[in-house]
Amino acid sequence: MMKLYDYYRESANLTLNGALAAVVPVVLLLMLNAFFMHMKDVMYYCFPFFFYSIFCFQIYLFKMKRSMKIFQNINVQTKMNASIFNSRQLLLFFTSTFKPKLFLFFSDGTMAGEIVRLKKNMNNLDRLPPAKRRREMYSLLDHEGTEIGKYIVCKNKGIDVEIYNDKNEYIGSFHKGKKTLFECANKEILDSTGRVFGKVEGASFFMKEIIKNVENEEIAKLSRGVLPIEWEGRIPDANTPVFTFNTPFSGDTKLLALSLLIDQYFIER
Repeated sequence: MMKLYDYYRESANLTLNGALAAVVPVVLLLMLNAFFMHMKDVMYYCFPFFFYSIFCFQIYLFKMKRSMKIFQNINVQTKMNASIFNSRQLLLFFTSTFKPKLFLFFSDGTMAGEIVRLKKNMNNLDRLPPAKRRREMYSLLDHEGTEIGKYIVCKNKGIDVEIYNDKNEYIGSFHKGKKTLFECANKEILDSTGRVFGKVEGASFFMKEIIKNVENEEIAKLSRGVLPIEWEGRIPDANTPVFTFNTPFSGDTKLLALSLLIDQYFIER
């Protein structure tokens, strides 16, 4: 099972690759200039790549330092019965790469699961009507890589996210209306019968999305910058996003609430 320090180490290695890649144009320009161009001001063209490489390398060192700090403070024992469905709080780490992923971690630094985008089946895509060709599918996996939920996004007049459990049964949907110039988009989560499970209220300038039920009670929220003090050694970044369940939920009900992450990390970004 992946640990949080593994995530930071892999992220640091990606940054190091960027630093090394930025050195390649510098080397090529210097070689071309030495053998062919003989330009006196060639170094001016190398400076942007050179500074970018130094910047990436400093980020690499920063992330590796965090990884080592987490390794020293984390409990390396894995909970064999750990599950997204029996956890109250989940830490979120998004990787914006060619294939973006959202990693979910428990508060003790062990991996809970991940949300990944599924590839479209190009053989069947041409047979679908134009509205369904714009669909995107995301899979929620546990720490062992087993699919425990699926989200299908359809962008039309608004945004609808169909939600399915591990048995591929439809359990509800997330609906987001169109955003206007002066008003935020209306967001609500419906169950399989079409009844409102919860409405989403959010802040305009910082990450704080709250899901409230029909009685206007807070049942779950997505927030940043509110880590408990006891997490400080294990989670070095105080701005790490946290998804919190305020009410005990069943597995399918948690899948409904987690649909908010699809909107926040894969649609709005």
